Amino acid sequence: MQRTLALAAGKLQGPARLDDPHLEAPLPGQAALRELFSAVFLADSAGQLRLLLEGGNARLPAVSVADRDWFRRAVAERRPVLSGAIAAQVSDQPAIVLAQPVELADAGLAVLGGALHLASQDLLRMLAGMPYTDAAGARAEPAAGLLSLAGGAEPPASEVAVANRDRATDEEGPVARGRALAVKAPTGLGEPDSGARALVVLADASGRILSHPLRERLLTRLADEPRFSAAYRARLAGEGQALGRAAHDPYDDVVTSARDPVSGWWVWRAVPREQLLAGLQSARSRTLRDAVLLAALAAAGLMAFLAWQLRPLKQLELRAADLLSGRAGADWPEGSGEIGRLARTLRHVWAERTQIETFNAEVLGKLGSVMAAAPVGLAFTRDGRFELVGDELCRLLGYAPGALLGKSTRSIFAADDDWRGLGEEVAASFDRGQAYEGEWRLQRADGTRLWGNLRARPVRPAEPAAGTIWSVADVSEQVSARDALQHAAHHDVLTGLVNRQGFEQALHRLQGAGPAARPAALVMIDLDHFKPINDSAGHAAGDAVLVAVAQAIKSRVRGSDLAVRLGGDEFALLLPGCDHARAMVVAEKVREAIAAMAVDWGGRKLRVGASLGVAELGDQHADPAQWLSQADAACYEAKRAGRDRVRLARPGLQLVAGL
Repeated sequence: MQRTLALAAGKLQGPARLDDPHLEAPLPGQAALRELFSAVFLADSAGQLRLLLEGGNARLPAVSVADRDWFRRAVAERRPVLSGAIAAQVSDQPAIVLAQPVELADAGLAVLGGALHLASQDLLRMLAGMPYTDAAGARAEPAAGLLSLAGGAEPPASEVAVANRDRATDEEGPVARGRALAVKAPTGLGEPDSGARALVVLADASGRILSHPLRERLLTRLADEPRFSAAYRARLAGEGQALGRAAHDPYDDVVTSARDPVSGWWVWRAVPREQLLAGLQSARSRTLRDAVLLAALAAAGLMAFLAWQLRPLKQLELRAADLLSGRAGADWPEGSGEIGRLARTLRHVWAERTQIETFNAEVLGKLGSVMAAAPVGLAFTRDGRFELVGDELCRLLGYAPGALLGKSTRSIFAADDDWRGLGEEVAASFDRGQAYEGEWRLQRADGTRLWGNLRARPVRPAEPAAGTIWSVADVSEQVSARDALQHAAHHDVLTGLVNRQGFEQALHRLQGAGPAARPAALVMIDLDHFKPINDSAGHAAGDAVLVAVAQAIKSRVRGSDLAVRLGGDEFALLLPGCDHARAMVVAEKVREAIAAMAVDWGGRKLRVGASLGVAELGDQHADPAQWLSQADAACYEAKRAGRDRVRLARPGLQLVAGL
């Protein structure tokens, strides 16, 4: 509210005389002021109201606010002042006033002020961050009828200057510190609220209610508000623990409060405990249910895994028994002495060898089955060549099964540099005792490219020559989606130019490079006469003009230059390696291209112009914001000079606040 009032005051163009009885000049930003305030007024230095906007009408009431303390302070201290709660003369509605002193060039000091009824839910919504709906479900609107601000009592102690937030003290803890009390609030004022919904009120430092969904409770004591009385008394007593509850108490609320450091006011909020805990209880039930289901699935999976793992043991036991029984070597000679002993020894050696070969054949068979059925490409390499290759890897790279056996690993890479770079990174990971994972550009048998996620682990970490086990997965779609998201995050959807986020990152990178980044220039572009096109031909026509402007800009810059749409009808150019003289030439070409552009729309030729400001990066620019501000100032100077022209930023040129 203060910022909106200050912006309106900064743009206010005063008449030659504020005592002109026919003063009807509209206030700048009038629509925004009407949205925020119940009434807006302009008073001269003597306190006489010269303009009152209320209910959409402008009037010249014969009312003076010279006796008001907030007016005297605003005039004397020449800074914004927030009044306490006052009562309007005509409507008798409690209200607050925000006064903004302003110097008018030809009329001297004046005060621009806005008043807001305390009964207005807009005040509560802005300060508490929560809209209010009445019992019928309709949104409560601010009350109208504030005809005068001269009457009513006003306690000076509640009046607060708001010009300098840095002066706010922290005597009660951090700024806007929130406090939470779990309370059982007693009944104290009229019929008790049902407590079925959250309630938010605004109170001053003395505990007087300034904003409440029920108008009859305005300016009453917070201690008498049923759902806040216990928490309020606990705060006064310095307590933070849960309070007791009487047997007849209908409330079970959690009450929180936060203090505004500028005005000293408190925002109080009461939420039923059941409403707060409903989500937690539901989440707990879902978590318990999911945990039971997960445990059951895990147990079933474990039993199945153990059954599958233990199944081959019986077969192994039977084979071992056959070998040890001698049936496999029935033809061995039987005898005594050394021949018999040798036969028995050879039979035993043969049995052990047969057992080892059988076991190795079984392991190799399982490994082949795993590699053939695996959903990712598997391979075993040694000395830079494939010794085992899974069917999925062959299919992924467009080879027939087994076609990669014996080939060099270089054959699946798109470039020699990629192949050598992968080898260096894998070796570095193995030296650190870690497995390797990375994304690389691979090449299929037909020459097409794909992105693969490669994972590598040594067969025996202590012996690199033993070989490496690889897994390969196609991640081309993920990489493309990631690149598309990256592009969308830094480019304007309508024009395809770089957006503000990408522009700011480029500015920081360029300036962070220091002297090596110079020369470099920045060009700010603001379209002339674009708003009438939007208003008369519609937003679709405006979008078509913006796209045409973007194409005109790109047609006049280099590929290394950065063309940007900042938003609305504002564009920019970042020209690396370009001094101010060259930048002025580029800016003039861009201006001419925009001026020569025309968009056919419904039988009309839509044209716009452009005002451009140029600033070269120099030692005086401590950060990108200063550089950007100087280019902006040059752009606005071009507009003030008659539009459709280019201006170079001069030393000391800065953007004037409020333009």
